Amino acid sequence: MSNFASAAAEKTLRDALQMLIARWPTLDAVSAADIRAALTAPYEQLRQATGRFLPVTAAVAALGALDQAPSGRRLLASILDPARETNAMRGIAFSNPAWAQEIRTMLEQILQITHDSKPYPVSQFSYWPSKASSVLRPVVEALLAGRDRLDAAVQADLGRLFLETARRLEEAATFEERGAAAVWFLEQIDVIAPDVPEVPPLLQKAARQADESAEPTWRKGVLPDRNTSELVDLLRRAGAADREMATAMPPDDEPSDADEVAVVQRYGAVEFPGRVLHRLATRLTVRLTEQQARGAVSTPTAMSVQVGEAHPVTAVVLAPDFVIFDANWNLAHTGELVVKASGDSAPLIFDLLPKSPGAKSVAVDFRQNDRLLGTVGLQVEVVSTVAELGAGPAQALSTQAVMTMPDRDLPPPQLELRIKAADSAHTTFEFILHSKLAGFNWKSMGTHTFAGQPAEEMKSYFKRLNDLARQTGGSLPDKDKQTELKTLGENLFFDAFPKPCSAPCGPYRPGSPA
Repeated sequence: MSNFASAAAEKTLRDALQMLIARWPTLDAVSAADIRAALTAPYEQLRQATGRFLPVTAAVAALGALDQAPSGRRLLASILDPARETNAMRGIAFSNPAWAQEIRTMLEQILQITHDSKPYPVSQFSYWPSKASSVLRPVVEALLAGRDRLDAAVQADLGRLFLETARRLEEAATFEERGAAAVWFLEQIDVIAPDVPEVPPLLQKAARQADESAEPTWRKGVLPDRNTSELVDLLRRAGAADREMATAMPPDDEPSDADEVAVVQRYGAVEFPGRVLHRLATRLTVRLTEQQARGAVSTPTAMSVQVGEAHPVTAVVLAPDFVIFDANWNLAHTGELVVKASGDSAPLIFDLLPKSPGAKSVAVDFRQNDRLLGTVGLQVEVVSTVAELGAGPAQALSTQAVMTMPDRDLPPPQLELRIKAADSAHTTFEFILHSKLAGFNWKSMGTHTFAGQPAEEMKSYFKRLNDLARQTGGSLPDKDKQTELKTLGENLFFDAFPKPCSAPCGPYRPGSPA
């Protein structure tokens, strides 16, 4: 059994269990069983450990068990390797009671929760970032050379992939982020599996073997800025060409041009448990349905939506107290739904990882052509233990259309500020900014909490504004009153908005001109 420093044993085990719980839905059945088997005996030791010394000894044993399990060693190398015992860290260590209890709770979750493991593509962690970066351009060039041999559906998939990869590379600010974009691209190629014989040998060059558990190392010079710019340009041109080809030659089973401009009625349907477990990612499913779906929270009346891939409906998940992943375990809180001429849309999957226990709110906005169609609101309780989990239906908080499709000929707004209640008492609000021109993609600007109900706190402002209006008869020629009005506006802004909201508006400070 491997030795781990007792001085850091509980902290290391706590970090390891947190990572396992966050990644648990991505594990295959074999890995999940491997880890559960490794932790069964240590859990009993930790459950029975008493005093200030025995819990540390049991934590060391648990770390050793994880290190001996192939799946544990592979998943947790970045946590386990730095914690191995050194001469500098020898000696008796005493337990932290709070950590010990947290460890027992997490072990209980891992060992007692039963759920269907989500299959993740076998390519997960299968490419080295530096090698993936080096083969990225040759793979793209091989795909372009063999493009004419592929059917229209695969060409359309590749076109979307090229454009998305170009976006990720352009937004990448570090070598690590560029490498991650390259790995993501190769993993999607595994899924699409284009029939181009030159591609598999290139993928093999970047492949990471199953028994390689070391974390990737980064080399300076991987994907330099100049080459990145050229590659982004190549990907964009290739993506645009494939998009034009897919538009010019639609498959037989795709909607016709006449269908694409049709408007149909659909409900926005969201499925999510009313009670979820802290530190365990839980699936949220979003669909567009012809009828209100049973077992889902839906918009109470149908939304008017346009048909076809040219007008996807964007689902935006607003959940400030959760970490949000898409179906491929990328950090993402938006996705697209294609409206069919008849029948329900394909489901859009997210996984939500709670940040803390307590009452939470989750909302899903449905948008088309940059306009809000409707919202589904959920009230969710995050609990700390399996015993509290039970079963609880999700409850609707707010819904329905704000703007409908008859207004689609109007230009969309250039900037939107979404203010959303973040608690059931409606005293905490999250501010979300969206503007394609300014580069904000549903960016959370933070939350603001009022001491009481906002309307009550605003009464003093409204009273003073009314007094000023009555004194001037609707105008404010007096310089002092103009100054007071500006001061009121500034104070109202800083009393009602979170501080980050001032950044998009430029350097705005109390006392500056409104």
